[in-house]
Amino acid sequence: MVDGFQGYGLLEASDRDGGPIARAFCNAHARRYFVEAQKAAPSDTAQIIINKYVEIYRRDKETYGLPPQVRRELRQQELRPLFDDLTRYLEEIVPSMDRGSRLYKAIAYFMRHRKGLTLFLDDGRLEIDNNMVENTIRSIALLRKNALFAGSEGGGRAWAFFASLVGTCKLNGVEPWAYFSWLFEKIEQGFPVARYRELLPWHCPKGRFEK
Repeated sequence: MVDGFQGYGLLEASDRDGGPIARAFCNAHARRYFVEAQKAAPSDTAQIIINKYVEIYRRDKETYGLPPQVRRELRQQELRPLFDDLTRYLEEIVPSMDRGSRLYKAIAYFMRHRKGLTLFLDDGRLEIDNNMVENTIRSIALLRKNALFAGSEGGGRAWAFFASLVGTCKLNGVEPWAYFSWLFEKIEQGFPVARYRELLPWHCPKGRFEK
């Protein structure tokens, strides 16, 4: 499942090693473009589209945790008609729209990627969007942006070092502040450099929490 980045089109090439891969598109991206269009230039039309998407998401939420085949059957019955209705509405309004508007561009994105946006209807293993992954990597993207202001290459290396330790703490169920407090106490007390491996996050006895 991907966004509309053109480079991903190579995955569908017929001459790709291993054969072509079907792309499922993230509905959160498509929906976000309509929300941004509504914020930029509020209109009843944009709100109608957003409301239709809200209903699609509400219905899909009812399939969470169900076996893939059951999800597929429910989506075909409940969600397919809603997507068809949304598509018909967009096809009706797009001819009269300003091609330079955000709403037109949002509609164009949806229509261009409609096949991938509805692929989850035919496969119960797929989710409606990629938000689970995006939420997981958001902190990485945010750190990447913040690290631009590290000040120097040395500052950037130090930042990366501590960010790695913080991430390791999280993976091992250790609260980072508790870990660094314990770490610096040990170093201040003269912990032998040859045994620094024993100061890695998973050895920390403080700040344990449920993963």
